Amino acid sequence: MPRRALDNPLVPDLLGLLLEGDAHPHQLLAALQTDGGARASVAHRGTVYNTVAALAEAGWITPLGREREGNRPERTVYTL
Repeated sequence: MPRRALDNPLVPDLLGLLLEGDAHPHQLLAALQTDGGARASVAHRGTVYNTVAALAEAGWITPLGREREGNRPERTVYTL
């Protein structure tokens, strides 16, 4: 995993959310923004998607597959 991804303060929160259940990055972003807290201010779409991609590349999380709701784009669901 790139060093800057490891330094991202969202990593523990994202992993914690995935402990609660499988999710795609949009769900993770919504959960971070809904829960608020100190890290909600750094929970931006690009940051979450890039951090999730880095975690997957490093093998910390695993893509389960893709899902689609209606006309929305496909989303990759991840698990620990």
